[in-house]
Amino acid sequence: MDENIELQDSQTPVEVEEVVEADASADTEESTQEVDVEGLQKQNAKLYARMKRAEEALKATPQAPQPQKETVINNTPNQSEDAVDAKILESQGFSDEEIDRARKVAKVEDVSLIKATRDEMFTSWKASQDAKKKAEKAQLRGSKGSGLNKPQKTTNLSKEEHKALWNEKMGR
Repeated sequence: MDENIELQDSQTPVEVEEVVEADASADTEESTQEVDVEGLQKQNAKLYARMKRAEEALKATPQAPQPQKETVINNTPNQSEDAVDAKILESQGFSDEEIDRARKVAKVEDVSLIKATRDEMFTSWKASQDAKKKAEKAQLRGSKGSGLNKPQKTTNLSKEEHKALWNEKMGR
């Protein structure tokens, strides 16, 4: 392949930029080191042209995205998928009880754990559980043994009535 590129280098003419020397001291250094400036410039021009052609060739060829390799775990497929699905459901806010119920539904329906959460059996159970939790939360009492305390409205009370109510609440 390098032979092919070298052959192309020799066939295509390349423009070489002229180097202007800024100092007379550079001339004295060249004479002492005896450097072949013209030969180096020609070699540099060839390498530069070769680099440009390689860049153009890379740009011209469309590169297909490389497919990602799937990692295979030696566990049984159901166990590893179940564990991953359980972590996904846990991150979505499902409780342990809900994940256990989804496992049961998945086993009965013979589907994955995530698909089991979309099953009608699971969704109806989850809706009933959510309704129960909401009802319990709405019925929580202020303290054990006391009834639900309803706040009294004090917006339309006079100054004396408000003072009397406050003294009564404070135990005075």
